[in-house]
Amino acid sequence: MSSNNSFLVKCYDKILDCFKRSKNDIYKRENCKNQSIIKLMKILRQSNDHEFVGNALIFVLSLFNGEAQPDFYSACGNDLRTCSDREKQIILSELRKEFL
Repeated sequence: MSSNNSFLVKCYDKILDCFKRSKNDIYKRENCKNQSIIKLMKILRQSNDHEFVGNALIFVLSLFNGEAQPDFYSACGNDLRTCSDREKQIILSELRKEFL
C-alpha cells in the first residue's frame, strides 16, 4: 500500500473513531463532525485532492447526519402506498408522459 493510500485510510479511521466516541452525546457528535470538516478543508488546501475530500465529506455527512433526510425532496409528497387507485393512475400517466 502506498503512503498516500495509508494516509487516506488513516483519515477515514480517525473520522470513524471520532464518530464512535461521540455517538451517544449530541454535542460531542456535532463538534466531531465540525472538526472533521475543518480538517478536511485543511487537507484540501494543502493537497488540492478534490476527489478524496469530496468523498470524505460525503462520508462524514452520512455518518453524522444519518437520521436526517438525504435531501429536501425526500420529505416532500405523499407515500404512494397511501394514494388511491385513481391517484396512482394519474401519477403513472404523468410519468409516462415525462419519460416515454
